Amino acid sequence: GDGELTLTASASTNYGNLVAVQSPSSGVVRVIPYDAANSYLVKKLENRQGSDNGSRMPVGGSALDNVDLTNIKNWINAGAQNN
Repeated sequence: GDGELTLTASASTNYGNLVAVQSPSSGVVRVIPYDAANSYLVKKLENRQGSDNGSRMPVGGSALDNVDLTNIKNWINAGAQNN
């Protein structure tokens, strides 16, 4: 697809593909440590990415519930540590 992100079973690989990494298709940074609101990952999960940047994540799945979304935002706002 359009430079889509694929997460794997390896947390460290996922971390390396997300944090402070630009999306190849759009050039936006996927996860901006301490800034969940402007992180592309959060925008995609909340369907705020804009029509030029694909569809809501996870594609083909149901939207994350508020607990999962809040956990991701809290992780990013805490600095997106690799833990």
